[in-house]
Amino acid sequence: MQYLAEVQKQAKSFIGGVKTDLKLLAFQRNDQSWAGVPSEEVIAAEEANHFNHGVLVLVELGVNRQVQRPPKEAGKELVAILQNFSRILDKSKNQEDEIEQWRQSLTYQSQELHRREMEIESQAEQLQQLEQEWEKLEAQRNEVEQEIQRLEEIRQQMPHYPEKGRDGIEPERLIHLQEMLQRLNLAIAPPEILSDQLEAARQALEMHQAMLQTEWQKLAQQKSAAEQMQSQVEQETINVQNRQRDWEQIHISLEKAQLDLKIQERTLAIKQESAELTNLHLQSQEDIYQQIYQLATGSEYVEGVQKVDIIALQNMPLLELEQMVSHLQEDLHRVERFVNDQEEELKMQQETIDELKKAIEQANEFDRMTIGAELADEEDRYNMLDETLIGQRRNLKERQETLKKHLQVLRRRQGFSDRQEDQTNDLEPVLRQLEAQKKQQEQELQRLEAQVAQIRQTIQQTHQLLDQQFNEHLSQQKELQTQQEHLKNSQAELAKLWLQIEVYQQTLQPIQDNLDGVKQKLDAIGQFAERLHHTSESQSQTIGQIHQLVSSFADVPEPAMAS
Repeated sequence: MQYLAEVQKQAKSFIGGVKTDLKLLAFQRNDQSWAGVPSEEVIAAEEANHFNHGVLVLVELGVNRQVQRPPKEAGKELVAILQNFSRILDKSKNQEDEIEQWRQSLTYQSQELHRREMEIESQAEQLQQLEQEWEKLEAQRNEVEQEIQRLEEIRQQMPHYPEKGRDGIEPERLIHLQEMLQRLNLAIAPPEILSDQLEAARQALEMHQAMLQTEWQKLAQQKSAAEQMQSQVEQETINVQNRQRDWEQIHISLEKAQLDLKIQERTLAIKQESAELTNLHLQSQEDIYQQIYQLATGSEYVEGVQKVDIIALQNMPLLELEQMVSHLQEDLHRVERFVNDQEEELKMQQETIDELKKAIEQANEFDRMTIGAELADEEDRYNMLDETLIGQRRNLKERQETLKKHLQVLRRRQGFSDRQEDQTNDLEPVLRQLEAQKKQQEQELQRLEAQVAQIRQTIQQTHQLLDQQFNEHLSQQKELQTQQEHLKNSQAELAKLWLQIEVYQQTLQPIQDNLDGVKQKLDAIGQFAERLHHTSESQSQTIGQIHQLVSSFADVPEPAMAS
């Protein structure tokens, strides 16, 4: 897991030096967002020694709070995070502006629909007034029908009262009855007026329904677009989740590879320590061998001296052995003279250097520079001569040891023997055993060195592979962050679209319910108007009949009938 941390350095109290810690400030979640560390936590991190105190760094930590990779400075990453946050704020502000514009548009549409709804309600109120007037007419019609029924009863009783004749009903009552019929005839509204108003209301309702239907179609289109976008977002979510799962698996694999690398590095350190110990043991055995060899032979052991074949010398003719020893002695004397001459020349060169050093101390500034240059040349010459003598001294020592071996064999064959030779023979098994152990240790050291080289090469290849995989992992992480950000934007767009659809539907549905209610009322009024039309015709005929009946009871002229 990646953490944002602050480098803290403090001096060690007794042993000196500087202790480097990391104070954890925030950590990155799986969705690439950041959260603060809940409590103050400080971990030791010597990997951050090269950072100054107070520097902010990014560090990869494992489950056990161990540093997985060297920390890196967090400046560029923080700038990128802040820039991304700024872009999100700008985008959020733009979305808020879009939502505000959308809300204003919906408000205007809602107001317009409300105005239309008020118009429909006004027309419904007019129709309701017509219905109330119709109820009044119904009441008057009932009253007239009652009066007609009474007149009918009187007419039916007239044969039983012949003495009353036309005077059976008072003239005032007949006049009042004719006036009531006249008012009733005038109060009957022509059915065409109600039909015209009803048709106008239906046309207005159909117009509003058509406009509302257009809005419903827009809502259906938005729902279809939202469902399609919902499917795309769900598929994108699955892809991002799969990508996230793959990234986490790769991350776990990299952590395991880093752990294996640490194990290899620890194995390399152990092998190197073993090789160093084996080398020290080998040097110790070499010292013991030299001491025993010097004790046995009375001379110092020289590495590189070719071993003398003692058996061959013992089987060689004595005269030939004497000639070989004489030849070795002459060759040794020649080499000794040459080395001694070189040693003498080296000694004289040293004396010249010493004289030049004394002259520099007594010379002035100008002469000192000249003498200094000459001194440098003489010292170079001395160093070259001394390096040449190193090999010549070794060559001389080898010849001395070889001659010594030949002389020992020659004296033994000539009948001379000494304690040193016997001691050499007694210690020969010990020397052979030490040589065998040396060879064994040398083989072990070679084996360890080969393993160290192989492990070091493997670690180097693993480092290169891990660096490549880590770079690819970082690239995949950035791609995943881009996809996650795009998914968040898509989810926000989808949520905004569904919110718009919900609000839009909540705005349209009450208006649709009102229109449906008005339509039901108009249908009821239509049925009522049709019934009214038939009733009006029946009433006109009944009123005409009543006029004729009333006229039969009194000599009162019939009033003109309203058309």
